[in-house]
Amino acid sequence: MERIQSQIFKAKVYHKRFSPREHAFIYSSYFIKISLKELSLVKNLFFSVDHFNLFSFYSKDHGYRDGSSLFQFAVDKLKAHDKPVDFDDIIIHTLPRVLGQVFNPVSFWYIIKDDRVSAIIAEVNSTFGETHSYVLDPEKPEGDKLMQVSPFNRIEGHYTFKFLSEEKFEKVDIQYNVQSKKILFASVYGSPLSWTSVNFFKMFFLNPLHNIFVLVFIHFEAIRLFLKKIPFYGKNGVIHD
Repeated sequence: MERIQSQIFKAKVYHKRFSPREHAFIYSSYFIKISLKELSLVKNLFFSVDHFNLFSFYSKDHGYRDGSSLFQFAVDKLKAHDKPVDFDDIIIHTLPRVLGQVFNPVSFWYIIKDDRVSAIIAEVNSTFGETHSYVLDPEKPEGDKLMQVSPFNRIEGHYTFKFLSEEKFEKVDIQYNVQSKKILFASVYGSPLSWTSVNFFKMFFLNPLHNIFVLVFIHFEAIRLFLKKIPFYGKNGVIHD
């Protein structure tokens, strides 16, 4: 059997708001890093591609959201940002569907050429049901905020990303600043597990309603922010008292 490069990660998510008041939380999570070249190889007892299972990866959850080629989506995005489109593979860091349920605050597409990351696409999803993909230079991964993600922030400011990938540890940090003022910091980090049915079952057993939990947790934290009197903005940054 061909060795699979894709991996599962047992992880933590940390989030801290600095302004206008401090607010922080941390929770247990997991994520996968799945090679698009391996989509025909990664299926097992508890993981499927474009089919229902305990865990699954659906092409229509990413890219153009219509089930079309994710490779073509990447090519189109790279061309639009004058990036080289000659690559060997794409590895997507994302949350899988769990019992058919999915919500990905952000997915990272690592564009691989000659065993190195040549570009990164940060696919961000908002609580308003919108999505925007930022094309990042791995040497300087940053960019202006172009989509409203949370009702507690406007469309303004700048993202700075930091990626750390080691044999036994993976971490992505995101810092959001407005006019050089730190507004919030988020981090997801974890340790890899082999891509096996046993490990998928273990992850499911530890957190069987993970993706539903993420949605519930986001709304719970929104209530806490509201009670702390952190300004609440509606769609398009209109403030509500």
